Amino acid sequence: MAIRFSLDTLGLHQGALRRMARGIRMESRPAPPYWGLDCYEPELALRLVCSVSAPPPAVGSVTWVPGHDGSPGPGFALAHALALHWRMPLVESLIRVHSVPSSHASPIRPSFNQSLGSLQVIGPRRNSVLLVDNVVATGGSMSSCMQALSLAGWSGHQAWSLSVDLAVLRSQESYVGEVRATLSGRHWVNRVPTAVPRDRGWHAA
Repeated sequence: MAIRFSLDTLGLHQGALRRMARGIRMESRPAPPYWGLDCYEPELALRLVCSVSAPPPAVGSVTWVPGHDGSPGPGFALAHALALHWRMPLVESLIRVHSVPSSHASPIRPSFNQSLGSLQVIGPRRNSVLLVDNVVATGGSMSSCMQALSLAGWSGHQAWSLSVDLAVLRSQESYVGEVRATLSGRHWVNRVPTAVPRDRGWHAA
């Protein structure tokens, strides 16, 4: 069963935050030609994210959402930088046993069950972890990771992303229950159940 979760993020996936997210993505994948100069260099992007990130929630360690293609993905580079910045342990908790389409870029996103079925929990069980991803679109990848950890006996996980795509606030199948954007101070709450189209589900809190 999909988990609805609260998401702490720096802000919406546009402007400087989009350039940061794209720069971090370049740590693990080549940049598409259409980006042009609309991205930061990876090292600069990671430094900028750390410089503007508030202290983390009260968690014991940091982990990441694995890449859709089976690689550690941009979530790893971001989680690694934040764990160093926050002086917190970085743990590998999840791997993909087979690839799935990208939730952010593919025309057809993977279903929740497809994403969940591609995940395997590894390492010793931990409680109170911060699950990090570069960009959250509908939240399906984050939710499936949380469900996989819960099924393996992990508990107390929280979600953090650099940016949140506008698709979250428009999607008909968002798994995000609320969004707290720390840089802008914006806070949105989704008042519509997961199974209901959410054209008017989001409200400013």
